[in-house]
Amino acid sequence: MRRLRLYIRHAEMPNGLPVHFKRPSGGYPLHTGYSAFASGHPLADQRILNRYPNRPFQIAVQPSHAEAVEKFVPRPPEKIVTPQRAVGYWLSFLPDHLVCLTTNWDRNLFDLDTARQGIVRELRALEEKQPELVTAPDIQKGLMWAYGTARVAPDDAMRHWSTILARGGPLSLGVAEHALASTRTLESLERVWAQLQPLIPRAAKVPGMLSMLDVFYAQRLICLGAYDAALAVAKNYPLHPYLAWLLRKDDAQLLARDTDKSSGSHVARNRKTAVALSRNGLDTEDIIHVLSVNSHFKMQIGRRHERHEVMKNHIDM
Repeated sequence: MRRLRLYIRHAEMPNGLPVHFKRPSGGYPLHTGYSAFASGHPLADQRILNRYPNRPFQIAVQPSHAEAVEKFVPRPPEKIVTPQRAVGYWLSFLPDHLVCLTTNWDRNLFDLDTARQGIVRELRALEEKQPELVTAPDIQKGLMWAYGTARVAPDDAMRHWSTILARGGPLSLGVAEHALASTRTLESLERVWAQLQPLIPRAAKVPGMLSMLDVFYAQRLICLGAYDAALAVAKNYPLHPYLAWLLRKDDAQLLARDTDKSSGSHVARNRKTAVALSRNGLDTEDIIHVLSVNSHFKMQIGRRHERHEVMKNHIDM
């Protein structure tokens, strides 16, 4: 039987814009490390990685693969996906793929700066070739975050942020987080922060806790090197699970005195996950992305934790 390497498929967007990064051969291997990470497992199971370091799975394919697909794979319904929906879906997952490229196992396959510059060129080409498409509000939010996570085009990210602001209307916490995280200088961060405050209430869902908007602001301050300013934002509140792992040990211990048991458990879990992600190559900015309440990764991590708790409670019974 023939052997086939498993690659991420190279899809196409309107006007031939490529969806995924690719090597000259047309794809890159979805090997065990990437698979564990992409499935939402932040620890990237070391047993698998040690046993099969950077090795792609080899899967068997019968001689007549096309015939088997025709016979066994159900045909998709005759439904056309609109370009806006296709591009929106691509943009929503593009930041996750950019994060995955910084892992230890994928960094050896790509020049990270070249990959980031390449995706920015593709985003600009999309805007040039589909001007009527990129004016949709959701597409503009996606473009802002895609440029932001690329890290090499802050002016493009802020250009879309200005358009989003000019539209008016309510903003979600997710858009606010992405706008703050798309800044690359303290001056730009303070400008976006001032623009957000009258638009989104800063009251926390849990009385006495730091609001998520303040958490996003403090996280970005730390990323940009303003640790003392971030601590000033957090110091009058109990330790927040989404900020605790970024604080120095002494500062975290001081704030932990007023932290309840449930929050303390969440703090410990996020800190453990952050350490594992760092060990696998991610920097602070990437870890914030993975652990974010608005992240696809975080949703998967949360579901894994819920299943673990259900099994643990069942065993305890």
